[in-house]
Amino acid sequence: MGILFKQRIAPTTGTTAAVNTSKDDILMIVDISATIAALTIPLPTTPVDGQLFGITTRSIITALTLSLGGIPMSGAITTLAAGGVAWWIYDSTSNRWFRYH
Repeated sequence: MGILFKQRIAPTTGTTAAVNTSKDDILMIVDISATIAALTIPLPTTPVDGQLFGITTRSIITALTLSLGGIPMSGAITTLAAGGVAWWIYDSTSNRWFRYH
């Protein structure tokens, strides 16, 4: 694990988050005060082996879409509860994101 980069966003429903993909390990903090119906979050498209990507939110995201840029994912989620958190780690040998929390 490298240095964890914290990125805070306050999206409205139906938007696509802009992720800072120049950082190795990213925690996306979705800082919303009320439930949003839909949000798309793109994961880094050129991850490095062992790279971490996490999402946390203080309110419900009803429909969460993870845009994977063609990289497979094990353990994808489609919603996130208030206070929820999900983490993935990238494995270059299998070219896949794996959920680990």
